[in-house]
Amino acid sequence: MKRRFFLHTKNGKKLLIGESDLGWTFALHVNPSDSTFPQTLGEWKELFNDETTSIFDQHGSEWSAEDMCSFIQDRAWYAQESVRDHHVRAAKQKAQAGPNHLLRRRIRGTCVGHAKGLGTWDYVTTDFFN
Repeated sequence: MKRRFFLHTKNGKKLLIGESDLGWTFALHVNPSDSTFPQTLGEWKELFNDETTSIFDQHGSEWSAEDMCSFIQDRAWYAQESVRDHHVRAAKQKAQAGPNHLLRRRIRGTCVGHAKGLGTWDYVTTDFFN
């Protein structure tokens, strides 16, 4: 199940934070061609913690900065399938095995980077969401 998240600013601006999909690392929205747009999770966290912003999912539920950060950083997938089956599924979906039994997008096309180490998010451009 997919869920999109948005940052709302005091001046009415709405920014797409990213998208969550069951079994996958979080797709964190970046825009490398726009230097004013957040390019890292750290830059997104600064906006999450700004008192003039608020976070909502696509269903209109408000999220705290702490909950949003945890949702991005503390992901895992413990489905009932063997490690072998997980890797086969990853290969078929043009993904790779990621941390905590998650699938991770390969760096190409709209995926422009991965979190370092065992981070559970990928950096994905706007085109991913169109």
